[in-house]
Amino acid sequence: MLVSIIIPCYNNARYVGQTLRSALSQSYPYIEVIVIDDGSTDKSIDKIRPYVDRITLIRQPNRGAPAARNNGLRVAKGKLIKFLDADDILLPDAIDKQVKQMKKIATQGKKIVYGPVQWIDQFNNPTNTYQPRPRKAGACRVAHILAESPLTSAPLHRKSYLDQIGGFDESIPKGQEFDLHLRLVLNGVEFVYFNQQVYLFREHYTNTRISHLNFRKHTPETFLKIFSKQEKLIQHHFNGVLPPPIRELLARRYWTYGRKMLQSNYPEASIIYFERAKLLFGNKAVFGNFPYPQMAKIFGPVRAESWTSKLKAIRS
Repeated sequence: MLVSIIIPCYNNARYVGQTLRSALSQSYPYIEVIVIDDGSTDKSIDKIRPYVDRITLIRQPNRGAPAARNNGLRVAKGKLIKFLDADDILLPDAIDKQVKQMKKIATQGKKIVYGPVQWIDQFNNPTNTYQPRPRKAGACRVAHILAESPLTSAPLHRKSYLDQIGGFDESIPKGQEFDLHLRLVLNGVEFVYFNQQVYLFREHYTNTRISHLNFRKHTPETFLKIFSKQEKLIQHHFNGVLPPPIRELLARRYWTYGRKMLQSNYPEASIIYFERAKLLFGNKAVFGNFPYPQMAKIFGPVRAESWTSKLKAIRS
C-alpha cells in the first residue's frame, strides 16, 4: 500500500535536507515524497534540489502550512498519508510500523493510528517531551481529542478520511492540526494509540517557521471566530447540548487564549475570551497554576496576569 509523505517547507534551509533524508530512507518500500515549497526566500530550494529526482516538488507562493499540505494532498497517490514538517525527522521504521498497525485495525471501523513523539532542540538534542495520553476505554472521543490532540506528524492518515472533511482549514493561522483532528473525530474517525515512537519533533520558534505564528500578527477576533466555529460543530455533534466535560475543556481553551491576548497586549480583547469561558463553565472557568487562579478570582484576570508576569521575572 502506497504511503504519501507530504512535507511543506518555508525557509527551512537549515533542516530540510535532514528531513528529506529521513523520509527517503524509510524501511517501508512503498512511499512517495511530496515537497511543497511555500514561497521560500532562503536557500531551501538549493537544499531540496539534490533530491529532486526522488521526490515530487511543488512550488507555490507563500500561503501557509495548511494550504501547502492541502496542495500536497491533492496530488498524493497514496491511500495513506503522513504529514511531516520540514524541520522534523521521521524515524527509519516509522512508516513500516504504522502501516502494520493500520492493517491490525483495518476491519474495526473508521480508525487511524498514532504514536508518541520525541522532542528535540535545534541541535538534535532530546528535550522535555510532552506526550498526549491515550484515550481510556469508553472515554468520550471528542473530549479526548480536545484535551490530548497529537502533533501533526504523529498519526498515519487515510486519504479518504481527509478528503471527506476537505483537508486542513486554510483560514487557521495556528493550531491547524488540532482543528483537523477535531473535525476527523466529529466525522466518526477514531484515533488509536500504539506505543511505538514515530518521529523527532523539533521545538523551536523563529519568525519564518511555517506553523508558528505570533499572536500579534493576527487580530484578536481571528481565534475567537475559529473557536466559535469549532464550538458550534461540537454542539451540533451533541445535538445542541454540550456535556459538562466538554464545556470545561472549551472554557479552558478560551481562558488560556484570553491570557495569551493579555500577554500580547490586547487587554480589551482578552475580556471577550474570559467572558466566553465563564458562559461555558461559570465561576469555575479560571485556569492556571497557583497562585494565578486565586489572584484572578479576587482581583480579576488582567491584574492577576500582570502580577504573575512580575513573579516569574523575579524568580528567573
